[in-house]
Amino acid sequence: DIKPENIAVSDCASTVKLLDFGCAVDSAVLRSDIEGTFPFMAPEVICACDAQPYSPASSDMWSCGVVCLEMLGGIGKFNRMLQWGQVEDLNPSRVGELRTFFAEPSNLLRALQEHAKVCEDLLALVRGLLEVDPADRLAAEEALGSSVLWTLGRPKAPGGASTDDFGQGRARRGRAEA
Repeated sequence: DIKPENIAVSDCASTVKLLDFGCAVDSAVLRSDIEGTFPFMAPEVICACDAQPYSPASSDMWSCGVVCLEMLGGIGKFNRMLQWGQVEDLNPSRVGELRTFFAEPSNLLRALQEHAKVCEDLLALVRGLLEVDPADRLAAEEALGSSVLWTLGRPKAPGGASTDDFGQGRARRGRAEA
């Protein structure tokens, strides 16, 4: 359950830890259960059923995107941006609203720039994490390759590989190299 309440940062901001693994599952196994906290739940989780299972790994990347958005715009930014208020409505119609909002790239830019000037690389990272279609969403390895994450030192990928190992190119599943 990736959300700000489950992220701990040390006093000197040198260590970040993810907490509360109560919803943890094998990321290689497709799921059809509805787990998580709205609005950090990915669109495919909101519509989950046996006929439409989802990848937990991809849905976690959506959650990371919402966390990034709230780091940039404050608590509740996602709901304010979509004019949802504080309602925790898991109605599948919300997915249509997400598709409409994110179909226009300037909507996210405008929402982020209400608070500060956002560099293009950061915008690309958040936009990639918040792709409504999970097939188009950034995978963890792709997100780790973002130059935005290099600001405080090159992050290490799982297994200790440097982000250099992932390169700058971005291949979306089912698409040619970008």
